[in-house]
Amino acid sequence: MSISAADDLDSYPERLLINGRGLDAHFETTEVLYIRFLSVDSTTGRPSEADFRAPDLSVNRGKYSEPQDVLWGKWDFLSDWGYGSMTVSQVPGSLCDGAGLTTDFRVEHDPIAGTAEQRENYSHSEIRAYKHGERSKKLPGTVKLKFRRRIAEAIAVLKQPSLRDGE
Repeated sequence: MSISAADDLDSYPERLLINGRGLDAHFETTEVLYIRFLSVDSTTGRPSEADFRAPDLSVNRGKYSEPQDVLWGKWDFLSDWGYGSMTVSQVPGSLCDGAGLTTDFRVEHDPIAGTAEQRENYSHSEIRAYKHGERSKKLPGTVKLKFRRRIAEAIAVLKQPSLRDGE
């Protein structure tokens, strides 16, 4: 079940509004990141690796949000989704594709500016990929799988999703 933006606009957390705040590019290694997921792997009991985008994985910064804030989507409150946390230090620094090509990963603050249709989210950040110092939008399949697995393994589950695989 999702709550529409119109139905629950009054409960949107003020802490997520930009309110003139600028970009905060500094992340401590101990800073907590919150992430949402929709399914759990029935074999491992961990969040499903398939739920995690690679690259450009969206997270919320703990410095500017509470864990449940990650359930606020652009238009809806995603109450059926689960969420968890990990620290910046748990994000893979770099991964190799097996053929000698290394992809580096960085957490970058990327606030979402609101529009008439979409809510603001000052805490929004992304885990982005870089090859040879240049941002990469495509990853080799082996790196994508390793990245997703590492993320799924790093997450401390704070709330299970209401809907699970196969239901």
